[in-house]
Amino acid sequence: HGYGHNAEDMAGTDIAVRALADLGLVHDMIVVYPSGRCCLTGPHGERTCDESNGTPDGYVRECARGSFYLGKYEQALFELMGEIDKRYRTLSPADGPAF
Repeated sequence: HGYGHNAEDMAGTDIAVRALADLGLVHDMIVVYPSGRCCLTGPHGERTCDESNGTPDGYVRECARGSFYLGKYEQALFELMGEIDKRYRTLSPADGPAF
């Protein structure tokens, strides 16, 4: 999901992946949902990701809904992929799609 989205935005993805797997159209895979949650930055650099009570005075949102493929967030995705490769048995890019 894109930056600013949360896990609920991806509800139902598992149903689609399982259905495709049951039909033999996709192989086993690891599906990872990085947190795309927007956070707020305060006037003195303090940070919070809790918007349950609205936006506190003086705080600004760090992001807008959209894409992870922006600057430092793109790099973070590649770092996440490296961590997944370290922790789980994955195929190399030569053996299958890596992303």
